[in-house]
Order: sequence, then structure tokens, then C-alpha cells
Amino acid sequence: MFHNYRNPTAEVVFRPDGQTSLISDEINSCLQMMLNVTTKDEHNWFFFLEWATDLASKNRLYIQIASDDGFERHELLFLAAQAEKHDFAGRVEQEAHFYVVPNPLSKKFPYIMEIIGDKAKILICEDDKGVRAKGKFGVLDFDFNVVIRSEGLAFGEISNGSFIKTVVRGEAWASHQCNSQSVVTTERCGLLIPSLGIWLDEKDCSGMRNSLESWTSGLTFERYPINIHVCNTDVNIDIRALRVGSESDFLYLSCPRWIGWSNVTGKVDESFVNTIGLFICPGAPLSPIDGFLKNVSSVAYRVLDRMLPLNAETTTIHALFGTREYADLDVENFPIQCASPVLKPITTILQRGGQAWRGVMLALCCQAVGGEFDAASGWLIFAEMLHTGALIVDDVQDDTPVRRGEPACHKIYGRATAANSGTLAYFMVQQIIEQSTLSDCQKTAIYGEYLDLLRVTHIGQGIDHQLDIEQLSNEPTDTELQDMRQQVYYCDLFKSGMPFRSYARIGGLLGNATEIQLSSLGRFFLCLGIAFQAIDDVISITGYSDKDPKRGDDLRRGKITLPILMALGSLEGIDREHLCRAIKSAKNDSVAAINVAKKICSMDVLQACRNTAIDATEAAYRDLQQTFPSSIGMYLIQELAICTLQKHY
Repeated sequence: MFHNYRNPTAEVVFRPDGQTSLISDEINSCLQMMLNVTTKDEHNWFFFLEWATDLASKNRLYIQIASDDGFERHELLFLAAQAEKHDFAGRVEQEAHFYVVPNPLSKKFPYIMEIIGDKAKILICEDDKGVRAKGKFGVLDFDFNVVIRSEGLAFGEISNGSFIKTVVRGEAWASHQCNSQSVVTTERCGLLIPSLGIWLDEKDCSGMRNSLESWTSGLTFERYPINIHVCNTDVNIDIRALRVGSESDFLYLSCPRWIGWSNVTGKVDESFVNTIGLFICPGAPLSPIDGFLKNVSSVAYRVLDRMLPLNAETTTIHALFGTREYADLDVENFPIQCASPVLKPITTILQRGGQAWRGVMLALCCQAVGGEFDAASGWLIFAEMLHTGALIVDDVQDDTPVRRGEPACHKIYGRATAANSGTLAYFMVQQIIEQSTLSDCQKTAIYGEYLDLLRVTHIGQGIDHQLDIEQLSNEPTDTELQDMRQQVYYCDLFKSGMPFRSYARIGGLLGNATEIQLSSLGRFFLCLGIAFQAIDDVISITGYSDKDPKRGDDLRRGKITLPILMALGSLEGIDREHLCRAIKSAKNDSVAAINVAKKICSMDVLQACRNTAIDATEAAYRDLQQTFPSSIGMYLIQELAICTLQKHY
């Protein structure tokens, strides 16, 4: 049942007497090592190293160092050889090297292990007393000896620059097996128990994902078990994570994974255990990104339901009022029946679904600058509330009959009520800011971004209302088209680019970004927002299919967009005049709109519009990479950009 590392047929190294070398030059086999040291302040530090063959039959070196109090956790994955494409994403050291070299000072312990990379320089060697680990890993410096005796003695120190902690005791465990694969890159959920020398996984030990308690990552939005009871014929154990946020810094085969230290208590195959184990739980693939966005949407709607109960006939007044006005406005006695009609148009749109993916920009940018979004998940709905308000108001202004497959709010509640409720949604996000635990400085900066967003998008909306096809003459000149194209550019910049920019910068502020980081994130997402609008305008002409009811929608509304101007600009003389007259005749005529859409689809301009958007976004992402190193957050930002440009959400 168990993968037993004490199997006498395997080349096992477990040296309680300090007589056998654990470092070997047989790097085609699986080497795993764990060091558990205790410092003078009675905190434990766990070092785990694995040199093994992954599922793609490639050698990888994984290292994790963590403190049991959760304040320090560092991990790196080293590739055996740099390759253009590999199965990993995240903080992977491609330029690092792993060596097993001869030990010039000892024949009895003939090898030394060296890890050299941009973020790590580690030396592990042996003598008769035990194991010495020395080096730098991230911000950690360490130099200690673990004496492998029954007492488990150790000495040395660990430092992160702001503290120095003296090591007072420790223990070591190692396994060296031929023909064995990695536990870190396994596809299955599992538990490594070094003190027993066994690996349990869900293939033979069911129940490892049946959590009594779970944790949702603020980066990948994967839900992981953190408190588990496993009971089978040979196993009856409890597994409890030492630290909640133990999601790995890298993806394997596009899957996130939990790799964290846990308390393990109970009974395994007649052996009682009360020890530390390494729990590993792979999540669902993040590429394609559809599943990830579905997880984001699910979390966002749970947050929305807490703030604004979507299924309640009445709602709490806390969604409408802040604490400052309670006393003077006699809010406690406010009749709840007055609140429901005001909020009904907002909840109507929210109940109809929608992807609710815009908030993920805040999460990814918060994580990209080193913040943790886990405790700030309420901010997921910041963007969604603003977007909902914009939809309601836009529908009133454009007299749009349908929204998300059903009558628009103003068709149900009237124009005045819909306009008021849509505008109210813009200001309800104030509650998210006020109820947060951010510093006054952070709140002030976010208020600035929030007000800038409202002001600039309203300017964009004003420009949008002027982009009517009747503004063009029947025989538009190049100058006329160029002037109109400039108006379209600023409409897209203010109305679509600005929200993306603002959400990115607010996410950065949540994570205490530097000004350089804020500017870099803002520029990329501004570009992505403009590209998003360009692709959206293309799809308004093509539809997702020939039978898509939205096909030719902008033509039917008589709205001037970038692809329409590009189509006119690609023609000259009588051909341009005929197309312009056809576009004008398509306004308020569904049949004519479809015919004109087919005409434009037969031209090359739509693909040119797409290519321009894609090229601009790719260039912006390369600029972003100059500020931010490789990480899961950057991987997801890239995937989000690809999804946005392909309109897969």
C-alpha cells in the first residue's frame, strides 16, 4: 500500500549512527532530504530537498525552507538544463545549477552537494557527526550542523537580515532510491512522513481531499484541504497544515499545488505517529484559463451575496450606509422596505450571472507586487459593482432593450429608477474601502484612483455618445476619417482602458506597490483594456457565429467603431462612398446590418484590427516583464491577456 523508503530492496540511506553517506553521484535516482532544526526561541525550521525525475522523465531539483510560525517560507525549483519550453511556470530558476562534486576533505564521505543560482547558493556536506547546511536562499542566510545521533543535536544560526536565530537542536532524514519519481511533481495528492520513511497518496489511501477545513488561495483561487482525517484499513491519521498559505510558488503542467508542512497524528500500519509531514495537493490546471475564471467568479459571487444578498426580498441597510452617518441620519430606524426598490435593479443584473472576472485584475496585481490577496477577497467585487452600475446606466442612455438575455432594467423598473440605481452602484464600493483594514495612506491613494476612474470614464461615455454614423459625410475624406479615428481612440482609452488601468493600480496599492510597479502595471492594463475594446468591436461585426443575434450590433445601432473606420479607410472613391451609405442604411435595420457585416467580414481589416491589438498587448507585456520577475501571478496575467484577446471568457 505504501511507497516505503525502508524497503530493503531499495538503496535507502537512513543513518542514525552517522556511518553511511547520503550524498551520491547517482543523480539519475531520487534523492530526498529533510532537515528539521529548532532555534533558541523554540521555533522549528524545515528544510526539504528533492532531486528526482518528474512525470516528463526530466531531472528537477526542488527546495523549500519554512518556519513553523509561517513568517518565513521560501521555495525554488531548479531545472536540470535550460530549455526554451518546459512544463513549469512561476518562480523557476532556469539559470541555476546543481552539482554533486568530489569532497577533497574526506574519503569516507566522498561527495558534496552544491546548488548555485540567482536566488540561492547552498552547500550541503557530511562528516562523522552529521550534516552541514550552509548558504543563502532568498533573504535567508544559514549555517548549521545537524548531529545525527539519538539526541538529534544541532548548532549554528539562521538569519534573514533582521534577526539572527541560534539553532539548538535538530534531526535529519534522507532517502536515496533508484528508479523512483518525484513526490513534489506527482499528479496525486499525497503525504510524505519522513520519520516513518513512507509516502502515502490518494491512489491507495482515499480521503486525502475530504477536508474538514479548507483554504482558498487569493492567487489561483484553488481550494485546498488543510485539515483532513484519513481512515483506511492501515491508516487512521489526522493531517493539519502548520501554515495556511502554503501554495507553491510554481505551477507544474499548468497546475497549482499545495506543498506544505503539516502535523500528522494517528496510526499508520501498526505504528503510532505524532510527527511532521510534507503534504502535497495538486489543483486543477490553470491553462486554459476558463476553469480559473470560473473559480474567481464563484468566489466573487459569494462575496457579493455577503454584501448584497442576491436572493433576499429585502436587504440589510449596511449595504447602503456607512458608520459615520448612522447617528445623524437615524439609520437604525430606516424602513427596510425603502431600500429594496432602490437596490432591486442592481440585484436583478447580478442575479443574471455574468463572468465577474474583472476583479481578478486586483488580485493578480496585488500578488505581483508581493501582497497577499487571501485576506482581501472582498475587493473582488469592487470592479464588478462598478461594471454593473455602468451596464445599467449605459442601457438607459442607449435605450438597449436586452441585457444578459432578459429585458434591461429600465424596461422593467423605468428609466428614472434604473438610472438612479446604476449611479448608486458606483458609490456602493465606498463601503469596501471604508470597511477594509488598510492604512489611511492606502485608503487615500485608492480613493484617488477610484475618483479618477469615475471622472475619466464619464468623459469617455460622453465621447461615445457622439460616435454616431451620421457624423460622417456620405463621401468621407481621409482627413475626416482620421479625425473620427482620434475620437474613437480617446473613447476606447477613457471608457475601456481606464477601468483596466485603475483596477490594476488599486490591486497594486493593496499590495503596497512602489510607484515604479504601479506605473508599470497601469500601462500594461491600460493597453489591455484598449485591445479588449478593439476585439469586442470586431466581434460586434462578426458575432461568435453566423447565427449570433449580436452580429452586426454596432452597425444596427449606427455606432462608429475602430473596425468600421478601418473598413472605410481601406477603400477609396466610389467604393468608400458605397460602403459608407450602406453602413448608414444599416442603422435600425437588422437585415441591412447583417448584410453590411458580411461585406466587412469579407475584407482583411478585421484581422488587421485583431493583429494590431495583439501586437500592442504583447509589446506591453514585454515591458511589464522588465519590472516583474517570473511568477504565477505573471503567468496568469499573460493567460488573462490571451483569454481577453481571444474573447473566451
